[in-house]
Amino acid sequence: MLCIDSRGRALRSRSLDCRGGFGGRLAVTGVAHHPYTRGGSQPPTSKGSSTEITISSISRLKTILRQAQAKRRIPRNLPIQYTEYGFQTNPPDGLFGVSLAKQAAWINESDFIAWHDPRVRAVAQYEMRDEASLAAFQTGLRFNDGRLKPSWAAYRLPLWVARRGSKLLVWGQLRPAADGAVEQVDIQNAPTANGAFTSVKTVTVRSRKGFFNVKLPKRAGVWRVSWTPSTGGAAILSRVARPGR
Repeated sequence: MLCIDSRGRALRSRSLDCRGGFGGRLAVTGVAHHPYTRGGSQPPTSKGSSTEITISSISRLKTILRQAQAKRRIPRNLPIQYTEYGFQTNPPDGLFGVSLAKQAAWINESDFIAWHDPRVRAVAQYEMRDEASLAAFQTGLRFNDGRLKPSWAAYRLPLWVARRGSKLLVWGQLRPAADGAVEQVDIQNAPTANGAFTSVKTVTVRSRKGFFNVKLPKRAGVWRVSWTPSTGGAAILSRVARPGR
């Protein structure tokens, strides 16, 4: 399609429709990619092998796109959409699946990684419900029988806490909030996952898609956020998160 080889040189194969020395400019407005780690069972920080393009080695895709841009095959700086992505769980997949807790955390970490890349415009969770066959995908937010996995709550209210020197970075999203809605989210801490949570900081969220990104003094324990929608209803809780990288 791009009519370039592995070194970015122009292909001249007629069988690939690269006639006239090089194919014409493609009428494209974006690039779709599925940045899975192998088997949907490796952490999002995995770069995979040299032939893989995971969510943490997306620079490999950008290199290919730059090479195609240099040959005037595509427009410059095309936006990237992750149109399918997820992690398989055990249960039910005992071969490729990761724990339910890891799936929930890794979904949040992946969104955090994607949010930092201005070229990434969307991340599509695949899938909502596990497939019936274990030979197929078990990346759902629900089991095949409809029961919720912990990842369902994690996807609804993403949270990632990262160490930054003497600070902690608390990142998240109010995914169900209406675009542009002004909302209040309460960042909470507890000494242990089963301990009593107390409020550390209440943040006003104004971003169009409900993202927040807050630095706080480092402290021990675990974290969660609580959000009561401005439209009413009960408070929605995130997963309980331990600081990562």
